[in-house]
Amino acid sequence: MANKTSLQKSHSKWSNFKLTLLCLLTSVSVSVFWGALAMNQRMESGLFYGLLIGSGVLTILCLLFLSLFKR
Repeated sequence: MANKTSLQKSHSKWSNFKLTLLCLLTSVSVSVFWGALAMNQRMESGLFYGLLIGSGVLTILCLLFLSLFKR
């Protein structure tokens, strides 16, 4: 049982958990980015730029990790 096939490794619970978490984090960060852009007139400038930069960086990191993800 120690020698798992490639298919068993790629569809393990841990692999599925990592991919699901990464997809959820990407979805939330993109939503916050667009939400901040939509609300820019109603927010303080510090909050606006903090949300915009933070969610933008997080989105780029998530997309990078998605591109590097191996099943």
